[in-house]
Amino acid sequence: MSKRPNLAAALHDAGARPAQGQTPAAALALVESAAAVAVDAVPASKAVTSRAPSRAGQRAVTLYVKPEAHKQLRLLAVDAGSSVQDLMTEALNDLFRKHGRTLIA
Repeated sequence: MSKRPNLAAALHDAGARPAQGQTPAAALALVESAAAVAVDAVPASKAVTSRAPSRAGQRAVTLYVKPEAHKQLRLLAVDAGSSVQDLMTEALNDLFRKHGRTLIA
C-alpha cells in the first residue's frame, strides 16, 4: 500500500489559495483537484517501495486467532529462539507435507 499524497503540498504546488467566503462545494473541488495533482506527481516506481526488501516477491497471509492462541504462539517463538514468521513457515510446510504437496513456503 502506497503512502497517501500530502494534500497541503499539492495545494501549495498548484498555487491554490483559499478564498474568503469560499463555498464548501468550491473548497471541495479545490481539494479534489489538488489530490489529483498530488497523485500524478508520485512516480509509479515509488508506489511499491514501502515493502521491505526481505519480503520482495512474497505475499501476506492473514489469519485471525484467539488472543490466547496468539500469546501462545509468541511464547513458543521465544522458547524456540525463532520468530513467529519462522514458526508459521514451518507449520505451512508441515501442512503441505501432510497433503503430499511440495514444501515451498
